[in-house]
Amino acid sequence: GLAGDLQVAAAGVPVRLRATVKNFAEQAATEVRLSVFQDGHKLPMTLTFDKIEAGESVEREFDLVFETPKKHDVRVSLEGDSLSEDNSRLLALETSAVHKVLIIDGDPSGDEGSYVVDALAADPRITGFSPQIESVDYLRRRPIDEFQAIYLLNVADLPADALDPLEKYVTAGGGLAWFVGPSVKTTFYNEALFKAGRGLFPVPLEQVPRELPIVDDSGPDLVLASHPIFRVFEGQENPYLDVTRVAKFFPAAASWPRDDQSRKDGVQTIASLRNSQPLMFHHRFGKGNIITCLTTCGPAWNNWAKYASYVVLQLELQKSIARTDRQLERRLAGEPIELSLNPSEFTDLIEIVVPDPAGERTLRFQATPETGNSKSETRNTKDSRDGIDEKSSPLAPQPSAQLRLTATFRDTDLPGIYRVRLLDLGQVPFERWITYNFPADESDLSLATTEMIRKQLGDKVRVSIHEPGEFAWIAGRDIGSEVRNALLLLLAVILIAEQFLAYRLSYHQVSATIR
Repeated sequence: GLAGDLQVAAAGVPVRLRATVKNFAEQAATEVRLSVFQDGHKLPMTLTFDKIEAGESVEREFDLVFETPKKHDVRVSLEGDSLSEDNSRLLALETSAVHKVLIIDGDPSGDEGSYVVDALAADPRITGFSPQIESVDYLRRRPIDEFQAIYLLNVADLPADALDPLEKYVTAGGGLAWFVGPSVKTTFYNEALFKAGRGLFPVPLEQVPRELPIVDDSGPDLVLASHPIFRVFEGQENPYLDVTRVAKFFPAAASWPRDDQSRKDGVQTIASLRNSQPLMFHHRFGKGNIITCLTTCGPAWNNWAKYASYVVLQLELQKSIARTDRQLERRLAGEPIELSLNPSEFTDLIEIVVPDPAGERTLRFQATPETGNSKSETRNTKDSRDGIDEKSSPLAPQPSAQLRLTATFRDTDLPGIYRVRLLDLGQVPFERWITYNFPADESDLSLATTEMIRKQLGDKVRVSIHEPGEFAWIAGRDIGSEVRNALLLLLAVILIAEQFLAYRLSYHQVSATIR
C-alpha cells in the first residue's frame, strides 16, 4: 500500500508518505527492499524491512519533496517474484503553491488568531500554509471555497448569511475547527449550531464556562484518545502532556450523553479533562471534517500556546480537517472511466493516455450526446475496440434536447496513471489524472480446490484432476498397456535378430598368412 498526507501537499515542503508491505506467505520474509520512484525516476533511497513475519504487515514513513506546484506521481516497488503484478503501488498527487487557511477571530484584537498564524506559518516555505485572519463579516462578503480549512475562534454568533455559506463549505468537503472563548453565546450555539445533533457544532453547551480546580499531584489535566492530532503527546512519561494545563472550559450540557457508543451520532470524543468532562471532539458534516475544542485557542484559558507541542498540534489538526475532495482520484483496476461533459463548457474531443508495458499509448475519440427524454443505447464504433462505449440516442436528437456529452472507457485492466485530456470551448486543455492499482487482497493466494476448478472449466470440458499428495495415479495402467509392452518387447527381439543375421551372412575379408 501507499498513502500519505496528500491533502496538505505543497511545493517545496516535505510530504509525508507511508508504504505498507504485507507478507501473505506461510514463512517469514527477510531483507525485503522497497525502491521509490518519483515522476518516473528512481530515487537514491531504499526502504528496507529486516523481517516481516508470516501474515503480518509493516509500515514505513518517508518524506518526498516536490519542487513545483503541479501533478506528480510516486511509485514504490518490491523486488520481482513469480507474481509481478502486486509488486508495485502507484499514487498521483497535486502540489499547491500554498494552502490558504481562513481564521475567523471573534476578538477584534485578533490575539487568538495570531497564535494559530505563528504555529501554521511562522515560515510558509516550511509548512506550506498561508493563514489569513478576518472577522465574521468576511463569511458574508467573500467566497470561502478557496480555503483548505477554516478556524472559528471565540466567535459569539453568526448571522444567517454567514452560517449558510459555512454549512455549504463544510458539506462540500471543507474543514472546520471550533475553539470557544468568553464571547460565545451559548443559546445561539445550542439552537443554530448544534441543532439537536444535526448542525456544525457537535454538542450542546451549558450556559456559562467552568473553571477546572487546581489539585496538587492530580496528574495531567488531559486524557487523550487515540487520534492523529495527538501524535506529539504519545509515549510514556511525555513531558508535553504533563505540563499542559486547562484552567477554564465550557462544559457540555448535563443532558448530553457522554458515551459515544450510546449516542450513535458519529461524534467522537477525542480528549477529556481529568474530571471526566469532554473537551475535544471529531465529527463529520457532509464530506467535511470538524474538530471542536471547548477551551480557547490562545492562552486565555490554558497554557497550550506556551509550548512547542502547540505548533505540532495545530499542524496535525490541519492534516485531519484539510479538505480531501480535491485530491486526484484513485481506483481499482478494471473500474470504467465514465465521462459526462457539459457541452457549454467542453468540446466532444477526448484523449486518454493509457499505461502500457511497451510504453504509453494515446487513444482519441468523441463523446456523444445523451438526451434526458429518451433511452440511450451503447453502439460499437471503431473506438470500441480500444474499450470505448459511446452512447447515443437511437433517434437523432434535436440540439435543444441535448443535455450532456457522455462516453465510457473500459480498458483499465492495467495498473498505472490514466490521463484524461479535454478541451474547453476556448481550446484550453484540461487534464485529469486517475490512478489505478490492483486490489491488495489479490496477493492473498491459495490452492484452488477440485470443485473450484471444475466450476471454472464448466461441464463441457472433460478433464482428469489428480488431488495434491496422491501418487497412486502414477502407477495406474490404462486399458491396452499390456499389449503395447508385448509389442515393444517383440520389436526389440526382431531388431536384435536382424543385426545378428546381418553379421553372420555378410562378407568378411580374411587376412593372409605369411609363411
